[in-house]
Amino acid sequence: MEKIKKVLYEYTTVIMLLIIFIFFSFSADGFLTLSNITTVLSQSSVLLLVSIGMCFVVISGGTDLSVAATYGLGGMVTVLCIQAGLPAPAAFLLAVLTGAIYGLINSFLILKVHITVWLTTLGTLFIGESIEKIVTKGGTPIYLSKVGGLFDYIGMGTLYSSQSESGVVTIKFSILLAIIVALIADFLLRKTVFGRNLYAAGLQRGAAKLAGVPVDKCVALAFVISGMCCSLGGIIGTSVLSSYIPVNGRYYLLDAIGTVFIGSTMHNRGFANIPGMLAGVLFFGLLTNGLNLLGVHFYWQNVVRGLLILLILAMDAYRRNRALSVVKNKK
Repeated sequence: MEKIKKVLYEYTTVIMLLIIFIFFSFSADGFLTLSNITTVLSQSSVLLLVSIGMCFVVISGGTDLSVAATYGLGGMVTVLCIQAGLPAPAAFLLAVLTGAIYGLINSFLILKVHITVWLTTLGTLFIGESIEKIVTKGGTPIYLSKVGGLFDYIGMGTLYSSQSESGVVTIKFSILLAIIVALIADFLLRKTVFGRNLYAAGLQRGAAKLAGVPVDKCVALAFVISGMCCSLGGIIGTSVLSSYIPVNGRYYLLDAIGTVFIGSTMHNRGFANIPGMLAGVLFFGLLTNGLNLLGVHFYWQNVVRGLLILLILAMDAYRRNRALSVVKNKK
């Protein structure tokens, strides 16, 4: 019985993922089809990129509320550059550079001006979204037509497509790009000095500084990576819609926070990590898709999502408190 409990607590997120997969497979028509699953994966690419950026900042000991703004600004810069006649690669480069600069601004305010992370990123979130509204004259969407080429391909390009009994099975280029970024991020965090230093900075910043860890550089780089990943997400989102919709990044903010903290339950010490975050993204993707197929209203979907997130985190908190009490009893 104890072994069963241990497995249940240590793999809460994976078990919950399996439960919702099995539940929707039986209750939602069309859920358990290759066509639907590949669609869910393709639709998860933007959230995956935004969550990767959030993951770096959380590991550094903070939370980046401005991911919504960097997502939006990345999309806005891309569209404006395309409208101005710049080639798609140049537009993408400028958009990602905008995200990197935004990350530098966040890190400067946090590390040099000494404003708290939460207040800094909240302030830059408001500023970024205001810039979006000012440029678009109050939040009017910018529509593109007949762009084609690399701009269309980065969001809508197809790597594989075939007809099946359940529909068209399609694998988009965007999900491959997001997975490649995730693999690079996982390598940086687990296999490099930067990754080890970043975990140390987030865990014990004072002790890390005394040990000679370049804490400020690591934290600044985490925010730069966050800005770049979110801007890349904005590029893909703009490509998918063939338009730019101001303040659309808010949709991904809370989900990105949720995926990172759900993913932390898959680490023995509760640290944010890329594999766990991937499970969190898949959790949100499958849950949203299944609820949509069942015809559940959007408001009630948020209730279900919130309750399941709280359940996962509560079970993980119980496991950690129980493990801590065992250690204390042994002493």
